[in-house]
Amino acid sequence: MPFLALSVAFGTASSRILERAWVARSRETIVGAAELTRRLVLDASDAALELARSDTVSRFLSGNEGDPWLVSEINRQFSALSSSSAFDFFLIPLDGTEPLSRSPIPDEYRVGLYGGWGILGALSRFDGVGLGAERPSAFGATLFGQPHPLSGSSVPVAVGVVVRSDRRAVGYVVVDISRRSFSDRIGAYAAAGGSLTGLFLEDESGCVLYSMADGRDEATFADFSPADGRNFFVFTESVVGGLKLTGAYPLGSIRSYSARVAAVAVIIASLSALLSFAMAVLFSRSLARPVHLLTLTMERVAQGNLDARCEAPSGSRGNEELSVLIGRFNDMIGRVSGLVDNLVAQERELRRAETRALQAQINPHFLYNTLNSMRSMARLSGATDIADMAASLARIMREGSYPGSGFCTLGHSLDVARDYFAIEAARWPGRFFLDVTVDESLLDARIPRLIIQPIVENALIHGLEAKAGEGRLSVRAVLEGGDLRVLIRDSGAGMSAARLAQVRGLLREAGNHPVESSLSGASLEGKEGGSGTGIALVNTHRRLALIYGSPYGIGVDSTEGLGTAVALVIPFSLEES
Repeated sequence: MPFLALSVAFGTASSRILERAWVARSRETIVGAAELTRRLVLDASDAALELARSDTVSRFLSGNEGDPWLVSEINRQFSALSSSSAFDFFLIPLDGTEPLSRSPIPDEYRVGLYGGWGILGALSRFDGVGLGAERPSAFGATLFGQPHPLSGSSVPVAVGVVVRSDRRAVGYVVVDISRRSFSDRIGAYAAAGGSLTGLFLEDESGCVLYSMADGRDEATFADFSPADGRNFFVFTESVVGGLKLTGAYPLGSIRSYSARVAAVAVIIASLSALLSFAMAVLFSRSLARPVHLLTLTMERVAQGNLDARCEAPSGSRGNEELSVLIGRFNDMIGRVSGLVDNLVAQERELRRAETRALQAQINPHFLYNTLNSMRSMARLSGATDIADMAASLARIMREGSYPGSGFCTLGHSLDVARDYFAIEAARWPGRFFLDVTVDESLLDARIPRLIIQPIVENALIHGLEAKAGEGRLSVRAVLEGGDLRVLIRDSGAGMSAARLAQVRGLLREAGNHPVESSLSGASLEGKEGGSGTGIALVNTHRRLALIYGSPYGIGVDSTEGLGTAVALVIPFSLEES
């Protein structure tokens, strides 16, 4: 009896200690989650304030929405401010013109429809007070929960800033913090420790902006009454700007677990060492089985089966760490499989390019020597223009049949583009002009072969030749951060808005899915008087996506009747990738 009483006392004490430890762990988790939320909101505020201070943004919102350079520069600022998919940026002019964003624009961000409602209404009434004493700002920022619930896109919080020009409000900068960001950062952090089953982000009125467990709780009002407080651990931590984070964990789970601990203590005191040993064996098997399954899966992967996956254990709290480990392993194999598919696609495209080059060569050395002979005869006859064209064509043919690596210098690629332009311009003497502005320090940069010449060819055939009168083509290269940016602009016929949207859609597909996307260009044929106008752009963009990945590649902007600008961005390097 004394030993049994001691066992009961031990179980009771263990239950209380476990409950206190769980309370402390839950409190630490909610404090950490609140700090992560605070950082995320303040990062969004800093990004919005930085855009609002930008002269480029102010000019765009002041009525220069049609300037392609401003749009390109603002997109560059978007890229610089968002290193991940955490934020969506929106520039909303007050004159009612179309907002600018990389994301779909909800109706709630259109001034003509909701100018006095939601976050737009809050910004229109903004009195200049910032987020509080933590981050004072001359511009000020406004927090708004559930900014566009009618659009079907779940965005817990948005940060808005009024942009002024000459002390006059010209528009708003709005930064959406996506629900996925909360789930990936705050929700995953709170759930990883297993100390919280509920996590709610609320505004000052108690409206739930984000719910970790069930999205259906969002846009409702949380109610943690005293009765619930006896059944749940409930912790609330202030975040910023009136936001607060509330975490909850059911006491029933802890008490059930504590009761099991007490029962085990009594059983251990009552049963023999043999029964205790049997229980230990069963417990060890429950841990060893997932490890054994993971080992077998690793062996299958080592044999080359990248489709192998390990099933994560379920139904046991003790296997949470193994579940996370197995999940990370499965994710890693999935990424490796994707990389292998990417390499296979690169190899397949390389073989296709080599086949096309072989089919087009037809004894290139014979043709190259013949062109040199023609050039010599033309010079002896005084026909220097014909000699120069023959020399340019010979250099282009040599580039097409070059047996070396797939990379060359920027200077070499520009020389090939000049040779091609010289041949085409000779057909219309005095009509086409080429301007190349590149710093000498960039000429040795290593770039893939034949990525500038196709764009120059596209600009000549579909831009300059399609427009009557004099035409000018400019090529400019600059170093931005660690990236090489080449801008090719023509003064040709340009593209209609529908055609430009079509080309951008194909570029987006080729960049996001370079392995699966098609290069046939069939969707471009037979429209607006041309066949395959954007195929060269799509081919080049896909090659760069396969080599460098996102966000590198090309972007295009065009105005019908004014010309087209193509921006090519790759990592700057003096060595081959």
